[in-house]
Amino acid sequence: MYLDIPFYSMKKEDEKAFIIRPVLREINSSLLNEKPHRHRYHEILWIRSGSGKHTIDDELILIEPNTFYWIKQGQIHNFHEGIDLEGYLIRFTNTFLPYDPYTSLSTSLISQFKNSTSFQLSGEDIDSAERILACIYEEYQRTPGITGRLGVLQHLLMALLIMLERKSRSQSISALDESDSPDKEVYRKFLFLLEDQFRNQHKIGYYASELGVSNRKLSSIAKHYAGLTAKQLILECLLREAKRYLAFTQSTLAEITYHLGFEDTAYFCRIFKKHTGKTPQQYKKELKLE
Repeated sequence: MYLDIPFYSMKKEDEKAFIIRPVLREINSSLLNEKPHRHRYHEILWIRSGSGKHTIDDELILIEPNTFYWIKQGQIHNFHEGIDLEGYLIRFTNTFLPYDPYTSLSTSLISQFKNSTSFQLSGEDIDSAERILACIYEEYQRTPGITGRLGVLQHLLMALLIMLERKSRSQSISALDESDSPDKEVYRKFLFLLEDQFRNQHKIGYYASELGVSNRKLSSIAKHYAGLTAKQLILECLLREAKRYLAFTQSTLAEITYHLGFEDTAYFCRIFKKHTGKTPQQYKKELKLE
């Protein structure tokens, strides 16, 4: 079932749901005693030096120096190993950000479907990132409740996210453009609504109605910013979640069908094969995350 994939939450004592700490120098999956899991928060890893590997959803990722790794809320993560690691780990929730998430400058980074999960830096970018991270860590070490501490942490985090957003835009052909147009706000709100409702709402009409636009207008906006229609984005969400169930749980096809809101198992299997070229059983059998 869906609950077979554990959800990790931040502790209540983590002030306003934010922490930063140095990464563990050595990580051994057997000693860590940690299974594939989801987060109810975002996690950023900055690896200054060292090596290793981890998985985000069904992608095995090698850990390299001078690289940020972004594990978004809801993604499935598993650390396999880390050797001589140096850097920082940051965790935060959407509510920690100092702006409304619908209009935040970091929205496209947090919600963009075509966004990369890693950002390798070079040259002056490394120095800039190190300075921001050092300031965040120094402020975090101050006594909780000290005047202005929370605000400073929020805005330093925003500075880091904006820097990563620049990197995201340069890596993604579907990145949002720089103009603050009404269409871009509709697209951003659509991404947040889709993330929350895609398991229950498969029809474009629901999202268009909630956003106050026509079906055609919503698809046109999605096509402009993501290169995919609204219907294709909905399907992409469903297929990605289906792959998570198949890869990381022992859920039956009937259970997956139910959790994703499909009409019946046969229909789900047809849709999955049509768009992946494999049946769910074939995908699960062939998948290797070693």
